[in-house]
Amino acid sequence: MADSDFDVYVSNMLTVNYDATIDQTARFDGLYPGMIWPYNHGSVAGNHAARPLHGVQIHVTREAILNTGLTFAEFNWQDKDVWILKDGIIPPTFTAKIKLTNQLAILAKPEIDYPYFKAVPQTNRHNHIPLGYLNKQRLAGQNVLVTAQAIRSDNAEFTQFFINGSS
Repeated sequence: MADSDFDVYVSNMLTVNYDATIDQTARFDGLYPGMIWPYNHGSVAGNHAARPLHGVQIHVTREAILNTGLTFAEFNWQDKDVWILKDGIIPPTFTAKIKLTNQLAILAKPEIDYPYFKAVPQTNRHNHIPLGYLNKQRLAGQNVLVTAQAIRSDNAEFTQFFINGSS
């Protein structure tokens, strides 16, 4: 079957290089050899293989971002490259320099449905998990009040904004 036969596809593949910890607290994530589920076209059944690896340190080498906004992380386990949903790992933490501001802006409508977070992602143990996605929650195109800008120690940039009375 061709990729166009599926509604879910990889919209961006990134080469990365970081250590992380598998976190299966109240989770039952699968490990997928070869390619992520559901992009593997059903050739690998769903599973809960990550559950026994709770707390294990891994080295992540690639990330695959699906058109749905989900992100999977690839690492080597028992001499096989496997994928896990990124929400099921704790990535490294960074520091961030925050500059306060007060500007009105309009959220652009990106091609990729970017996630948004309560705090600067990866600056503490669990804030790498998004609250939602700009397009999915229909935030793109709305007026916002930008209240802070942050540059993380890995040079990633983030903007804090208020919309409808919340940040």
